[in-house]
Amino acid sequence: MIHKLYDKRINVLNKEVCALVLRDLNWNHSHEGGVVSEAGTDINSDMRKTSIIWMHPKDIVSCVSQAHVVTSNMESGWGYVLSAVGDTQIGRYENGGHYAEHVDTMVPDSNNQQRKLTAVVLLNDSTEYSGGDLQIRGLDGAWVGGILKDAGDMVIFPSYLLHKVTPVLEGARYTAVTWATGPAFR
Repeated sequence: MIHKLYDKRINVLNKEVCALVLRDLNWNHSHEGGVVSEAGTDINSDMRKTSIIWMHPKDIVSCVSQAHVVTSNMESGWGYVLSAVGDTQIGRYENGGHYAEHVDTMVPDSNNQQRKLTAVVLLNDSTEYSGGDLQIRGLDGAWVGGILKDAGDMVIFPSYLLHKVTPVLEGARYTAVTWATGPAFR
């Protein structure tokens, strides 16, 4: 049973750290974000239009995310059994960039592990772009948006919840996403 739709955490990274992370990224090494299906990972710009870079699990964003995910799991009443917090994916959503409604939980892997919690850190202020709103579908079926506004703020939510990013209309939106995995849901 879900006790809380999401956990919002304010200023988990200060704006200077966010700016430093973005400054040090080499977008020449980015690639288009894919969509995972039973057939594998496909590039589908109707579903997702995002450039991504994978970060090392020991970089500052990953370490901060890991600590907050573990704490949030207990404080929010989810209490999922977690085995690991994976690498962080930095995403850049530019003009028209979006991610249609989806869930992050996938079928269990060969070790019977699957994503249980999703953590998203906004790396730039929402005043630097228009559109690009992360929305989570509530238990009543309504979309809840306007969750992330300031660089360094984080939201954590169960990976099986339907969510989306609306199209960016102007500017660029940058996020860092990390997933916590654990033994498959039963």
